[in-house]
Amino acid sequence: MNTAYEIEYNALKMAIERIGTSVDRLIGMVNNSLERGIKINCEDLKRTEEEIRETMQKLESEVMRFLVEYKPKDSDLRSVLVLIRLSNRFSEIASYFAAMIKEMKDPEHFNTSYLGATGMIRDILKDLNYAIAEEDFDLKNLETKTSQLDDRLNRCYHECTCLAEEPENLSPLALKRLRCVTILEQTGRILKDLVSDLAYMINGTYELPGSAYTIVALE
Repeated sequence: MNTAYEIEYNALKMAIERIGTSVDRLIGMVNNSLERGIKINCEDLKRTEEEIRETMQKLESEVMRFLVEYKPKDSDLRSVLVLIRLSNRFSEIASYFAAMIKEMKDPEHFNTSYLGATGMIRDILKDLNYAIAEEDFDLKNLETKTSQLDDRLNRCYHECTCLAEEPENLSPLALKRLRCVTILEQTGRILKDLVSDLAYMINGTYELPGSAYTIVALE
């Protein structure tokens, strides 16, 4: 890579990091709301959503220009295309959490299981942001964390459904909780996709190795 290429490629990565940071802020709002039992500031929510939208629009434009100007090939092309895919995944997570916030009109009605789940999601996102920035990540560790998140969400789901013998008999509050668990579950699936995307960027395959080791991206 020449210097100009590296500078511009790193600028694309920094845009992804900014999106990831904004998504983390959004999830942090949910965390804070659950922890303290307070309502989320709608202005903060709108501002964060707008930041994500603006950064994504700019990133898409910059990626197109980068591809036309430098015409990257092989692993370089794969890396650039995966970066835009990562931004789309982050945007999906932001949309899900914005929907979750709308459900949480009374955060004090949501128990600590949700707080644990959102905390785990933030932890995984932190690792993913580091992986994007440093092009180095522990795949096995990420797989373990996403599996632990699945277990936590299964417990949340059980807590919702055990309140009634039939799903149609769930109370309005239980239904809200169930919708929030579904949102968290969808977020968990996206996080797994993000891990796969990073592995693909590095290895050129979506097959995740089972052994524990650290992968270093980009030659």
